[in-house]
Amino acid sequence: MVRRASIFAAALAVSLAVKPVRARAEPVAAGEADSAAEPSSAGALGGTASSGSASSGAGRADEAVTPARAGRDGGRRESKAKSGEELPEAFRKPPFSKQSLSVGAPNHGRLVRGRRLPHEPAMRLFKATSEHGFAHPVLIKSLTHGAKSVRAKFPGSTLLVVELSDKDGGVLTSKRSHQSGRDGDVAFYALDKKGKRTLPKHLVHYDGSGKASDGSELRFDDERNWAFVEALANQKDSPVTHVFVDGRIRQRLLTFAEGAGKKPERIARVAAVMFVGDASEAGDAYFHVRVRCPNNQTGLCEESPR
Repeated sequence: MVRRASIFAAALAVSLAVKPVRARAEPVAAGEADSAAEPSSAGALGGTASSGSASSGAGRADEAVTPARAGRDGGRRESKAKSGEELPEAFRKPPFSKQSLSVGAPNHGRLVRGRRLPHEPAMRLFKATSEHGFAHPVLIKSLTHGAKSVRAKFPGSTLLVVELSDKDGGVLTSKRSHQSGRDGDVAFYALDKKGKRTLPKHLVHYDGSGKASDGSELRFDDERNWAFVEALANQKDSPVTHVFVDGRIRQRLLTFAEGAGKKPERIARVAAVMFVGDASEAGDAYFHVRVRCPNNQTGLCEESPR
């Protein structure tokens, strides 16, 4: 029994081998928009966000990847198990041999047979050809639920997904998480200077008052952004464990919900999963959504408290 346990542990360790770092994709135009022209450039996707003071606990969602983490050459070791051949034996057999698998933790793992985010009216990638548009189906299903819920309440709305995971998971430049297919960054819904719903042409950063910090006169759309996180947190058996965001944005959304007379129990569910992200990611420009491990992948997938 000891020998078999050792073999299983060794196999799992090997399965977490990762591959060379790829540059992080910049969002550009693709697909249909709300009422404005399509995005053409997203600017910097990472950067430092002001975390603010309102928080249910500061989260360590992401931090810059250093050469020490990525390997002495600053890259990633080539994965030897893209198709799952080096997974523990139990996960090399049906039904797992045909399923998407989230291996390891968000900050140290990989993705096997990840699914590409579908392009549809309610939700699409900023850049249709992005290499970082893959995820585990549990995450895709949750984002789809949130996006379709918003579109049902506000016809014509489209959720722009900034970044998911690489096809095989592993480290992304400047990201600490997004390695196992369970993390996704989605841009905030926005209003134009006339207060009409619009689809930004670039990734927009907002201050605590809801104003864009780039002089574009865009504004943070309280109604639609609340509708999105409310849908994520209140879906039946919600798999969403974290929604990392800037502290000022978190406070703004909760204040809006209370003022709009939203049900206290629904507000509480959102507050329970909405955390202030760390200063290395742009929490003033997007929601970083994370889902739990798939129910049938215990022993392969690892949860992360932050």
